[in-house]
Amino acid sequence: MKLITFLGTGNYQPAIYVDSGKEFETCFFVQAVAEWHKPDEVLIMLTPTAKKQENWGKLQDILHQSDINFRGVDIPDGRSETELWEIFQALAGQFEQGEEVLFDVTHAFRSLPVLALLAANYLRVARGITMLDVVYGAYEAREEETNRAPVFSLMPFMNLLDWVTATDRFIKSGDANDLGQLLKEANKVPHMQDNIPKSELPTRLSGLSGTLGDLSNALRLTRPQEVAKYSAQLAERIQGVEEEANRYAPPFGVLLDQISNAYLPFSDDSLKTQLDLVNWYVERGQEVQAVTLANEWCISWTCQQLGLEVSERKTRESVTRAISSISRKRRGEKYDDHPLIECVSKLDNCEAKIILWDKLSGLRNDIAHCGMREEKGQTVKLIQQVVTYITELNTLYNQSSNQGEALCKQ
Repeated sequence: MKLITFLGTGNYQPAIYVDSGKEFETCFFVQAVAEWHKPDEVLIMLTPTAKKQENWGKLQDILHQSDINFRGVDIPDGRSETELWEIFQALAGQFEQGEEVLFDVTHAFRSLPVLALLAANYLRVARGITMLDVVYGAYEAREEETNRAPVFSLMPFMNLLDWVTATDRFIKSGDANDLGQLLKEANKVPHMQDNIPKSELPTRLSGLSGTLGDLSNALRLTRPQEVAKYSAQLAERIQGVEEEANRYAPPFGVLLDQISNAYLPFSDDSLKTQLDLVNWYVERGQEVQAVTLANEWCISWTCQQLGLEVSERKTRESVTRAISSISRKRRGEKYDDHPLIECVSKLDNCEAKIILWDKLSGLRNDIAHCGMREEKGQTVKLIQQVVTYITELNTLYNQSSNQGEALCKQ
């Protein structure tokens, strides 16, 4: 494990630092951290000014006497954007893939604590390092009578960056899986602490996180019936959770209304709602899901117009064969004389629907074959076609009625 710290030029005075029952008196907080956590190596980030100042000599003497393995790492003062990037590069160069790291930002100067936090979070992802903690010895918050200073963990604010990433993913793609996982982890923390009464432990966050995961997975796999089920469940579980969220997962508390508004429109399984879901996929750049659902939606729409059971497998197969037969007949190809052909042919805008059905089916097949065939569309063109065809589908739906119900029953 490596301990990363910074050394400034301040007039550091002794204090008794206190952390989770442990105490250590020192001028340099890094000494306390090293004694408590026993790192394999302490890396001390030094600006040219700090390296020339007497603090560096004092700290070296203390660490040598304590038999702590350490070395200085030269960094610029950070007086320009270029120098800030040089500091970032200096930090990045200290880590191997998967290393465990502990950060101490107590004596960092000016913007260095912020830069250290951001760099540490980036390297956690890019290099796979394990952030054990980010600590700050709060000398200025010490008790004057006892000279005891608290130690603050800044890891919750490191985790805030995870919330930023998860929130961005939710807003852009509608996928709340990462939010659900963070909520699940936030729910665990108070249950592992002894100082929180059982009556105050969260009881709603875990169920809500599970529903977010289920809903996101249903959306990812284009399961409109499950989307409706979990959207309705989410609407129920999000009620009354505000107090727990604000206390144990503050970043999530800010998103409660936005999450509720994002998924509530899909809490029923009507044909109109499913078409709204198709449009939702298009708006979020999920073209594969959009065209897949749109193709199946056309079958459901035809079943509904004919007064047939939408979810019955044999009925859907029969309607699909009828539509395919009409399509072949329109192109002058051999077709099966299916019993439903006459009914389907009498529906509103039948010819326009069949033409659009052909285009959607061809588009879905092209995408589903992953480009592994001779005749294939260009990627950019396929994406444009998804948008165009879904727009046409919305127009046809708004222009049509369900007058075909009586035709099939005659």
